[in-house]
Amino acid sequence: MITRVDSRRYIALLVAVATVMPTLALSGCGKSNDEAAPGGGGMTSTAPMQPAGGTMAPKRGMSTKQKVVLLAGAALLYYLYKKHQASQAQSGQANRQLYQSKNGGIYYRDEQHRAVWVTAPTQGISVPADQVQQYAPDYQRYQGKPVSIPQGVQTVPATQFDPSLLGG
Repeated sequence: MITRVDSRRYIALLVAVATVMPTLALSGCGKSNDEAAPGGGGMTSTAPMQPAGGTMAPKRGMSTKQKVVLLAGAALLYYLYKKHQASQAQSGQANRQLYQSKNGGIYYRDEQHRAVWVTAPTQGISVPADQVQQYAPDYQRYQGKPVSIPQGVQTVPATQFDPSLLGG
């Protein structure tokens, strides 16, 4: 049999639990451990701690926050063409003159003045978005366009022509 004292304790316990439960349930609702408020319901954060100076050393390589654009086909070749033009203008010397065909392909002339067509990889290449905006902000007009290379001509992969496309 429940006595009057026991029922008051039971009600007090229910009120205490009802008061605390929303706070515990919502402390991490919809947030990852990194986004949770400090001290949020005993959840731990995996975010790196900042050193005492308040600044962190720069990370090497690409961070997950750096935006990239996947360029393929004619769009990649257009980007390469515009980047090559800009680098020649800055250096003041022309190592290889690139030409752009009407179909979006690019080529240069070898020592015997034969056309050597630059080919884009089928899977595309991730390029930092800020570089795309710098060299070829209108690349989208070439996105998805096929590039036809004439039969029997010499070709060179874009990554061999410009190894920086490999991210190195």
